[in-house]
Amino acid sequence: MNLRTKRIFRPVALILIAVLCIMSLWGCGGKPDGNNDEKEPDPVDITFKEYENFITDGGAKLPVSFIYGGTFYDGFSGFTLIKETKAEDGAKKSVILELAHPDGVLKATVEAAFYTGYGAYEWTVWFENVGGVNSGILRNVCAADISFEGGSPRLKGILGDHGNQYKPYDTDLQNGAARFISERGRPTHENFSYFNLETDKGGAMIAIGWPGTWSAEFTAEDGGANFKGAGNVGFSSYLKAGEKVRTPLMAFVRYYERDEDKAANLWRRWYTECNLPFEDATQESRLSPFNTAYFASDTGRPNSDGSISEGYDTWARTANKLKAENIDYNYWWIDAGWYVDSNGRSLVTDWTTTGTWELDKTKWPSDTLRQATDTLKEDGIKTLMWFEPERIRVSDLKLLTDIYGYQPEWLLPSGESGQFLTGYNNPDCVEWTFQRITKVMAENGIDMYREDFNLDPYKGWLAGDGLEGDNRNGITENLHVQGHLRLWDKIIAFCAENGKSTFIDSCASGGGRNDLESMRRAVPVLRSDSDRTTISLRLSMTTALVKWLPFTGMMAGERSWELDINALFDTYSMRGSYLPTLAINSEFNNAAVPYSVLRNSLSEWKQVSPYLLKDFYTLTPWQNGVDTSHWTAYMYFDAAQEKGVLQAFRPLNATELSYKVKFKGVNEDKFYKLTDPDGLNGVNVVSGAKLLAGLDLFLATPRSSSVLFIESVNA
Repeated sequence: MNLRTKRIFRPVALILIAVLCIMSLWGCGGKPDGNNDEKEPDPVDITFKEYENFITDGGAKLPVSFIYGGTFYDGFSGFTLIKETKAEDGAKKSVILELAHPDGVLKATVEAAFYTGYGAYEWTVWFENVGGVNSGILRNVCAADISFEGGSPRLKGILGDHGNQYKPYDTDLQNGAARFISERGRPTHENFSYFNLETDKGGAMIAIGWPGTWSAEFTAEDGGANFKGAGNVGFSSYLKAGEKVRTPLMAFVRYYERDEDKAANLWRRWYTECNLPFEDATQESRLSPFNTAYFASDTGRPNSDGSISEGYDTWARTANKLKAENIDYNYWWIDAGWYVDSNGRSLVTDWTTTGTWELDKTKWPSDTLRQATDTLKEDGIKTLMWFEPERIRVSDLKLLTDIYGYQPEWLLPSGESGQFLTGYNNPDCVEWTFQRITKVMAENGIDMYREDFNLDPYKGWLAGDGLEGDNRNGITENLHVQGHLRLWDKIIAFCAENGKSTFIDSCASGGGRNDLESMRRAVPVLRSDSDRTTISLRLSMTTALVKWLPFTGMMAGERSWELDINALFDTYSMRGSYLPTLAINSEFNNAAVPYSVLRNSLSEWKQVSPYLLKDFYTLTPWQNGVDTSHWTAYMYFDAAQEKGVLQAFRPLNATELSYKVKFKGVNEDKFYKLTDPDGLNGVNVVSGAKLLAGLDLFLATPRSSSVLFIESVNA
C-alpha cells in the first residue's frame, strides 16, 4: 500500500468505524431502540410550555408589569399565592390565580387560559383593594410585555374604521419601532387593536381586548421582537376600599412558520370556534350567518339618517310585500326614533335626541308593536331594536330625572354641546339602564339588542376623574368599561332566560367598538358607516377586515345618497355584499325594486354562507376604496370538507377581460369540480395543481362578477 492510498484509506476507515458504532448504539434503524417514529416537537406543545411558564410559581413570570406604591413589579414575584383554581370547558383550560400583596391591601387575580388544539393563550389581571383603607397608587400598568424569537421581524395588520377604512400596513421593525395609541375611547376607530407580529421563526396574532383607550408598541430586539400593550391609557390611581380595576384581555395565537395565510386562518378558526357568541341559551352552537330587513326606508315619510319614520301604520305593508315577493329574512331591523324625548313628544326630524328609552305611543299606540313582532314570529322572523344608552341628549334634563328616574350624578360632560355621557362607573346607573332596555324588549317581543354609540367618551371620563380628586387618573374609564361589559352580560343573561338571541349587535358609529372583549358578546351587523356607499369600498374593506373579524356585515347593494336607492341593486352589488350578516334596505313597495335580483342573490348567499366562517384567502392585491380599475378576487375554503367558494369582481373601469387567479388552500394531489351559476367559467374538473398554478377567469363586461363553487371529487 503506497503512501497516497494510506492517506485515503485511514480517514475513510475511521468514518466507517464511527458510523458502525453509532448504528450499534441507536439500533439498525438509526434511532434509539429501533424507533422510526420520532417527530418534530408539536407547535401546540411548545406554546403550552410557554404559557405554563407564565402561570407557574404564582404568576411570577407572567409578562405584565406595573408600579404599585412606588415599587416596580415585573410579573407577580413578591406576591403570595392565596388560591389556584383550574377548570376545563372544551378546548379551553382555565386557571385563576389569587395573589396577595405584602401590604395586605392589594389583591391581584390573574384569569388565564390555554386553548388546546389552537396554540392560543390569554390573560386578564384584576387588582382589588381588600383592606379598609385606600391602597397605594397603581400606575404604569403594562398588560403585556412579551418577546418572541426570530429574525427579520415585521408587524402586519390593518388600521381602524372611519378615516382609515381598514387600510392594511406592513412594517419592517428593523427600520424602527411601530407605535399605536387610541385615546378617544372607541377602540377600533382610526386604529385597530389586532396585530400580526411575524418573524422568520413564526410569530403571534395578538389582540388587545379593551373597549376604551389603549396603546401598543412593537420593537425589534436581538434575536427577536417585543410587544408591549396596555389599556386605560394614563391610568394612575389609588383604589378605594372594595374597589376593583382590571387590565385588557390580552390574547395570543402562536404560529411557527412564516406564512401569513396560515397564521390568519389559524386566528380565524380560534376566533370562530372559541370566541364567537352562541346562537341561544342552549350554547349548542356558535352564531351562524343571518340576514335582516330594514323597513324604515319604505314608510313613505321623510327619514333622517338613522330612520325615525316607522310606526304602527307602516310596518305591515312592507312585511306583506316582502312575503308576497318571497324575500326571506331572519330579523326585522327597527332603527332609531321609536322612543320619545324628555317631554314625551315624538321625534319627527332628529333621531339623535336620546335618553328616555320610552316607547313612542303615538307611533306605536297600545300594543301595536307587540302585535307586529308576534305576527312576524309566526313566519319565523325575529326582531332587533336599536338603542344608544351611553349618549344622553334630551331637551329637558330635569324631566329626564323627575319622570324617568335618571339621576343627575350619572351624567358626565361629553364636551359636545347638549350631550352627556352615561356614567357606567356608577352601578346604579348600569342597573337603571338594564331595567329600561329589558322592559322595552320584554313588553314588545324584541329578540336582539342593537347598541350604537355616537360619541367619543374620553372627555366624559376625564371629567369624571376630575370629580374624584387627586391621584384618580383613569379610574372613571376603568369603572365605566367594567359597567358597560356588565350591562351587556346582564342583557345576554336576560335574553337567555327569555328565549331571545344571546348575542348583541355592536355598533359605535359603525365599526368603533369591535375589540375582542366586546366581540365575545357581540357581532358588528354594520361594520362601518362608510360601507353603505360603493362596492369598491366594500371589497376593499372585505379583503382587509375579514381576516381579523370573520363575522361582520353591512347594508346590501350599492348606494349613493344622490341616486335612486332602488336602481343600485344588481347582481354585482349583491355579490359584493356577501358577508355573515346581510341587511337589505329599500323602498320595498316601489315598483322599481328588482325583486328577481334580490331573490336570486339571497338564494345564492345562502349557498355561500356555510363557507363564510371557514379559511379565507385573498387572491388579488388589496385595492383602496376608490379603485375601480383592478380586479378583486378572494375565496373561502373549508379544508376539512374540501369545499369552498371563490368570488371575482371586474369593476367598472377595469379593462382586462380575464384574470389568472391562483387558488389557495386546495390540495395539489386532488381534483376539484368547479360550478359556476352563471355558466361563464364552467370548467368541469380541474386538478389542485392546476388551480394552484392559476386559472384564467373571464368576465366580458365591466361591473361584472363571478361565483365559483369548489368541491373535491374523485379523479
